[in-house]
Amino acid sequence: MTLVAKAIAELPPRARTVLQLARIEGYSQKEIAAQMGITPKTVENHLTRALAQLTVRLRGRGRQ
Repeated sequence: MTLVAKAIAELPPRARTVLQLARIEGYSQKEIAAQMGITPKTVENHLTRALAQLTVRLRGRGRQ
């Protein structure tokens, strides 16, 4: 498993789902919100936190 795939797998489930729908499948935040039954602002928050967590994890692993 690549570092990126492992870091994504370690995200909380909702954050991982939002990240996959937004960045991999290309859905808009509005579409994700409707699909998941949450507000677009919540989607934005999950995505922001997921990207921040990935950045921290990947930077930390790159130094090992």
